[in-house]
Amino acid sequence: HNCARVFPASARPIIEFCLDNELGMAQMPCPELLVTGLGRDRDEPEVEYLRQALEQPVSRERIRKLAEQVVFQMKEYRFQGFNMIGVIGNDGSPTCGVDRTAWPDPDNRFGPGQGVFIQELGALMKEAGLGLPFKGIDDEKAGEAVDWIARRLKETG
Repeated sequence: HNCARVFPASARPIIEFCLDNELGMAQMPCPELLVTGLGRDRDEPEVEYLRQALEQPVSRERIRKLAEQVVFQMKEYRFQGFNMIGVIGNDGSPTCGVDRTAWPDPDNRFGPGQGVFIQELGALMKEAGLGLPFKGIDDEKAGEAVDWIARRLKETG
């Protein structure tokens, strides 16, 4: 649904790097799918832009619950001794953008800021003492994420 601009199934370079280096990955849920659905024809109240639908109080509540599940999973991994190196989000996304997000305007522009899921996840991670860095990636620049993961591996051992 126009979400995957470059890699229709997964960000192949990232997945391959992790597999080649025996790194585990935890896929976060897709808030757009689970909170609003992928089409705009069901929004209540009716909105023009996805970001508007995601900012509705009921959507924010659902997003927070999804983020709580991810934080619970992270805490369990840490409790079991896993070394977590960070969180990767899809820049430009109104939900998962880390450094750049979609804003509701007539030109559907992207601008600085975080997606609503990343906002909630970051706040909950901070409350839980999970000081992990976030990395925003563009589909077209998956190699930058691979480089970031490689640097994080060296930094964290």
